Amino acid sequence: MIKDLLEFIYKKKGLLFKPVEQEGKKELLDYFEKIKAPKLPLEYFKLLSLTDGISFSGIELYGFQSHDREIKSYTFPSLKEVNFQYRTMSWSKKLLVLGHFSEEMIVFNYELEQFELRDRFDLSLSYAAKDLEEFLREILIIQIEEIK
Repeated sequence: MIKDLLEFIYKKKGLLFKPVEQEGKKELLDYFEKIKAPKLPLEYFKLLSLTDGISFSGIELYGFQSHDREIKSYTFPSLKEVNFQYRTMSWSKKLLVLGHFSEEMIVFNYELEQFELRDRFDLSLSYAAKDLEEFLREILIIQIEEIK
């Protein structure tokens, strides 16, 4: 279950933010509709009910709000901020940016209805899964292997 993955991340000193309230989820839906971006998948909304973002060992999944990380002199961006940056790119009508992993973007491909890991420069596909839990489990395995 996704809760098990979040527990693993938390135990390994990953950063999880407090869950998104219902009003925040509605605001996200309205925002993405307004900028004509793909809608967030239901699985991602379920994740936001558990945490408003994840930061763990080079893996970042964005949430409803940005979060100031004073210790790191960094602001963890929100889904709205990141996708606003990319709104003029031709691919932004079919790909919704959910986060980053090393030099790659974590996206949801609206046309294929799958979560993808894509190179952030040429958008070449590295990995894809229809299920968010499977996707997260795989990128965690990749990251743990790189650390070893």
